[in-house]
Amino acid sequence: MRDVHDLLNKPSLNGIPLLVLGNKIDKPGALSRHALIEEMGLSFMASM
Repeated sequence: MRDVHDLLNKPSLNGIPLLVLGNKIDKPGALSRHALIEEMGLSFMASM
């Protein structure tokens, strides 16, 4: 997850949207959408 945060802190990428896909999130045992956002540390920028 550090790589994502490193990218988010680059001035050249400021203002560019970030799309995170939770593939197979509907499968048993998968993280929920909210859990994925929390696990990645992206709750500060989530719009669901």
